[in-house]
This record gives sequence, structure tokens and C-alpha cells, in this order.
Amino acid sequence: MLKSKYCFIFLVVLFFSCEENREDKFEAKKDTPKALQNSDELDVSSFKSRKGTNLVSELYQELMEKNPELRKLEDSRNEFNEGHQIYINRFDEYDSKSQEYYRDANSYVKTINDSILRKKIEHFLTHNEEKYKHIISKHTGLQDDLSKLSSTIEDRLIVLKVLLTLEQIEKYQKDNLPETREPSSLIRKADSVSRKVENLTPKY
Repeated sequence: MLKSKYCFIFLVVLFFSCEENREDKFEAKKDTPKALQNSDELDVSSFKSRKGTNLVSELYQELMEKNPELRKLEDSRNEFNEGHQIYINRFDEYDSKSQEYYRDANSYVKTINDSILRKKIEHFLTHNEEKYKHIISKHTGLQDDLSKLSSTIEDRLIVLKVLLTLEQIEKYQKDNLPETREPSSLIRKADSVSRKVENLTPKY
């Protein structure tokens, strides 16, 4: 009777221990970012092929959806990029008209038969083009500054994405490390199969 009582207590403890382990595993899976979940942990409707995807970008996107500061940062970055591109397009359109004019004017002047007059006008055009380049030099300098700043932002954003998502992958590695029981069992099976093969192999 006493033995049955201890056996019952042992089974109860074992049951609740298993339930606790299952709860811990469930919590770990629940906290795992979607990008790191296995296909069988995702809804069929949300499953998509991972071919051609960038895991760092996916993890960062999930972080951004949950973090208002990261969303504000992305909005500011997009606002800067959009403004930068608008300015470049506007200036390039402005500058292209002048470049086209000087190109066509120089080509046109070459048709002047009088060599002295032709050289005089060519010199005049060259001087005028240099004056124009001086006028836009402030803009070209600003463009260089903006390009450098844009490059710096992108570099630092890569660092931010990597360091933030590195925390996620480290947590995933810790929470989802497979147990060694399965490969250990397979090794034992392999040893057994190997011995059977050896025993059944005729002596030579």
C-alpha cells in the first residue's frame, strides 16, 4: 500500500514537471519572432517561401512594428531620402538645360567659317561656362555633403539593424537549441546496425 502511494506521488510530480516544461517551451515559441519560426509553427495563411528574403531585414521589420522610436526613425529616414531625391532631380533637371545648351552652342560655333571669329566665340563660351560652374559650385558642394550624410546614415542603420537583431538571434539560439537525445539515439542505432552488418558479413 505504501509502495503504491509513493508511486502515485511520483507520477503526479512527473506529470506536473512535464506540464511545466511544455509551458516553458510554449512561452519560448510565443516570443520567437515570426521570421525565426519554423513553418509548422506558423499559420498556413501566413506562410510564405523564404527564398530570396533577408532575415536581418525581416527581424528588424518586426522590431520596428513593435517599437514607436524605430518607426519614427524610419519615417525620418524616408522623409530625408525623399527630400534628397527631389532636390537632386530638380537640380539635375536645371543643370541639364545648361549642359545641353553649352554642348549645342559649341557644336554650332564650329560651323563658323571665319577661324578668328570662331575662336573668339569659343573663348567667350568657355568663359561663360566657367562662370556658370562657379555660380552652381555652392550647390555641387551641398550635393557632396548630402551624399556623404546619406551614406553615413545608411552605414549606421546597418549597424543598428545588425546589433538589434543579433540580440534576437542569440535568444533564439538559447531557447531553441535542439536536444542531444535524438542524435545520441541515432548513434546507438548506427552502432547496432554496424554490428549486425559485421556479424552477417561472411569471413574473408
